[in-house]
Amino acid sequence: MTQEIPATVEKRGADRRRYRLAAYSSLANVVSKVLSLLVLYASVSLTIGYLGPERFGVWMTLASFISLLGFLDFGISSGLVSEVALTSAKAPIESLRRLITHALLLLTAVGAVLTSLLLVLVTLSPLAEAFNVSRAIDPMELRSGAQTLAILIGLGLPVVGLQRIFLGLQRAFFYHLLAAAGSVVSLVLLVFLSRAHAPIPALLLGTYGVQLAATLPLLAVLFLDRLVGTFDRAQFVEHTKELVRHGALFFVLTIGTAIVWDADYIILSNILGAEAVAVYAVGVRLFQLVEQPLQMANAPLWSAYTDALVRSSHSFLRQTLVRAVVLSFAAAAVGSVLLLVLSDTLIRLWIQKAVVLPTSLLVVMALWAPVRAVGNAFSMYLNGVRVVRAQVIVVIILCVVALPLKILGAHLFGITGIVLATLTAYLICVPVPYLTVFRRAWARHLTLPSARQT
Repeated sequence: MTQEIPATVEKRGADRRRYRLAAYSSLANVVSKVLSLLVLYASVSLTIGYLGPERFGVWMTLASFISLLGFLDFGISSGLVSEVALTSAKAPIESLRRLITHALLLLTAVGAVLTSLLLVLVTLSPLAEAFNVSRAIDPMELRSGAQTLAILIGLGLPVVGLQRIFLGLQRAFFYHLLAAAGSVVSLVLLVFLSRAHAPIPALLLGTYGVQLAATLPLLAVLFLDRLVGTFDRAQFVEHTKELVRHGALFFVLTIGTAIVWDADYIILSNILGAEAVAVYAVGVRLFQLVEQPLQMANAPLWSAYTDALVRSSHSFLRQTLVRAVVLSFAAAAVGSVLLLVLSDTLIRLWIQKAVVLPTSLLVVMALWAPVRAVGNAFSMYLNGVRVVRAQVIVVIILCVVALPLKILGAHLFGITGIVLATLTAYLICVPVPYLTVFRRAWARHLTLPSARQT
């Protein structure tokens, strides 16, 4: 009995530490995301007037590629979160230092190759046809915007790696505070750029480019903490194999996620034109008022779940998962209803109705937001306890069903159809596998080993 009490006290202390670090990260994330949302909404209201719906749609489509092409790091960044969390929890500091050093070098090399390939692709491709734009769009602006984006995507890979490292260390608040500073700079730049009627490449540099530059001081933090060491060729090869092996499932998962969530801009651009993308982008930005705060709260739990898994804190896993899912659904449902009621006023104050959002689109987005919030909360748990293979299978099924439904929905019902298709496919393909075939894979971590055996 005397041995159980200190163990229980230690476990409770570890639980409190996880919640405290998650709270720090969530609070910093709130500040960061609020400012990031201000940039998003300002980028719409400040630019849609002088760009016009079609050029604005081109900009939104290009910006969507930032997340769509993020999977080309082969899942290394996503896998890095769990690897860093595991290594920091149970391995000596030297092992963590080598992992971080070689991961950053690997991501830098991948980013350089990716930028080179993308520059060749966008330089030689017929972009006007691909984006389905009229002759009123300057082809040079379109091509230079795509080239700028290609460079930023390549540079972004090691920066995203830095972010994932700090998330794995349960110190994501460092990243969020720097991202907040970058958002402030972007906001100021947007005002000047819009007054100067800046072209699309300048807008990309003033938003995404500034965000990348703002987070570079994270590298200095790693150096100060002596978490970056020297290059070791043999260890680099081993870490590369390990990161690619662990990242392979995340690679497939990210491709599938990109198809499900981010391909809408491309589908709409090709079927309905760039002006439809502008309408859809405004709707997405509007409902990010609900989704972004919940993502802020849930993101730090990934590494907290991993730490709890390593230390066999099953009560933490169980209680935190239930709270995250229930609170995410409730908050998203209430927020969606409020947005639906106030949408007309918000849109009028925001963009003076430069584009008109159909009521049907707003209703479907309001139904979709709580479902997506629950999915995000649950995926943080699955990532944290390393249940990735099941996610890959589910997302492949979802892609197979969702992609043709999206295309059909866009043809039949326009912009509303593509969101309705996504919601329908998700409800058909996701809950059933997790509650039946894959239930044991994720539920077994929520109970003590003795309970599972009985």
